Amino acid sequence: MRDIFSGDIFMIRLMGGEPFLNKDLERYIEVVREHFEHSDVHIVTNGLLFLGIEQKILDAIISNHIIVDISDYEPNRKLKSKIIKFAEENGVHISWVLNTREENSFSKSLSINELQNDVNPCENSMSCINIYKGKYAKCPQLMFLPKFNEYFHVDLPSDGIYDLYDKNLTAEKFICNISKSEKLCRYCDMVNPKWITWNCYTTQKRPVIEDWLI
Repeated sequence: MRDIFSGDIFMIRLMGGEPFLNKDLERYIEVVREHFEHSDVHIVTNGLLFLGIEQKILDAIISNHIIVDISDYEPNRKLKSKIIKFAEENGVHISWVLNTREENSFSKSLSINELQNDVNPCENSMSCINIYKGKYAKCPQLMFLPKFNEYFHVDLPSDGIYDLYDKNLTAEKFICNISKSEKLCRYCDMVNPKWITWNCYTTQKRPVIEDWLI
């Protein structure tokens, strides 16, 4: 990415799952900052582990000027004042990302069936590019679809996951790949998603496909 875009990337977000569970987070922070000196680098978290992070992680966040984005959920609202105080005392820049809806909700946009024949590239094309294990895709739904298909024994189209180490990859080709519609877009409705209320998950209940699909 540094070579393709000459280090000129506006924002990089370290995401999960939950980044603070990643044992290599310190190294990720250091490598990203080393190669993207002028980029805004964010860690996206639910904040529940933030108060208890290791000192070496805290030091890496501070010394590399990392912004911590905390997604607004009901469980972490109870800790909000403590999290803000902890961040201020340690010189950490946090951003509390508020839910855009009044209720504590989450949107689902994928269907097991085709929803539309002709689609235009959605806003994810340029705002939520995913990079994972040497691959890149236009959105997280597409990037992690192979694991979804394997777990639930379905066959949603996963075309559109590209090799970041392609020797012929240029900035123009990269942007072209993530800007165009893919087969999965026919199964996705980002304009009219289904909103559901967050509930607590327990290990006694296995995930079911309806947890993700409309």
